[in-house]
Amino acid sequence: MKLKLVDVETNPHEEEVGTCEFCMSVEMVNEPVFVFKKDNGELVRVKAFIWSWGFYDEENIENIVDFAAYVNEQEFDEEQELDYSWLTNLIYEYKYGKD
Repeated sequence: MKLKLVDVETNPHEEEVGTCEFCMSVEMVNEPVFVFKKDNGELVRVKAFIWSWGFYDEENIENIVDFAAYVNEQEFDEEQELDYSWLTNLIYEYKYGKD
């Protein structure tokens, strides 16, 4: 299956992060969502951020156009679940190469 990155949606806003009064703070978060189009025309939205126990992490790509070109060159398994884990692995391969 081929994929095409067609959009990256963001929702920039301030959010309280942390789990206790010693580590709590207010940070700017973007909550990016990558929108991919499958070769059958279906759009798939994949979150590129995670909230875990009050802590926030998001994927960051310096050159989104270059990343989109990289995605276009790849072939993906039809059975692959397109989720946060898949996306973080894809971004890692893009940045550092395949194992």
